[in-house]
Amino acid sequence: MKKRDKEKQREREKEEGWTHFWFGTGKMAQAILEGAILKKISLGQIGLFSPSGSYSFDGAKSFNQENLEKECCFKKTKILWLAMKPKDLPRASLFFNSWEAEATFSVLAQTPLSVLKKFCKAPLVRAMPNILSRKGLGTTVLFSEEKKALKMAVDFFSSIGSVTVVEEEEQLDTLVPLNGCGPALVSYLLQGLEESYLELKSPYVKKLLLETAKNTVEYLQAEENYEDLIKSVASKGGITENILKSWDEVHLKELLRKGLQCL
Repeated sequence: MKKRDKEKQREREKEEGWTHFWFGTGKMAQAILEGAILKKISLGQIGLFSPSGSYSFDGAKSFNQENLEKECCFKKTKILWLAMKPKDLPRASLFFNSWEAEATFSVLAQTPLSVLKKFCKAPLVRAMPNILSRKGLGTTVLFSEEKKALKMAVDFFSSIGSVTVVEEEEQLDTLVPLNGCGPALVSYLLQGLEESYLELKSPYVKKLLLETAKNTVEYLQAEENYEDLIKSVASKGGITENILKSWDEVHLKELLRKGLQCL
């Protein structure tokens, strides 16, 4: 490309600004970006900022604390993403509080709008996605007081999984253990079931366990509630009933409840 053409392109990019600019590039930010690429979403111009600038992404320009002010020539973006650690928000805001943005998407845990509004001018959306977004299988909980920004968020996150919009902000924080932590908690329970079968030394245990889990979820979504399905399997005096009784004796449900109350 000739020098003049490069200059024209640069001017056009400056006028249009970024499409997505990320402040913070941790695991969740990476999962969302990877899911978007997997689903072939056009992301436009992407900018990434992290203090070390260590994370790179094809098609994106990376910045660190040293070169952001010097090399980031335009401070305008369609969507500004907040994905740093919550404690780093005040420091990061020194870089982005003068930026123009159509919407700000925050994936910061336990950081309410009342706090975010102190640092952000653009319409805000709180989003609680999970790591499954990496494979386009994410579940994301959204809350916003701004209809246009909320629609932008629904459109984006729907492309990398399913979306639930809550009517009250407190509901989003309440659902963090279920949604944000959910993949790890479900994996832990499945791992426990698999390890219980280790003495069988069968190569089919994990395959059958995951297929049963997947098919059970699909069945519950289409047909019955939990209790009906349990009753239809657990015949009186049978293996299933005996297993469930042994779990009730150690108060398994109570242990699960206590774990979720540790926040």
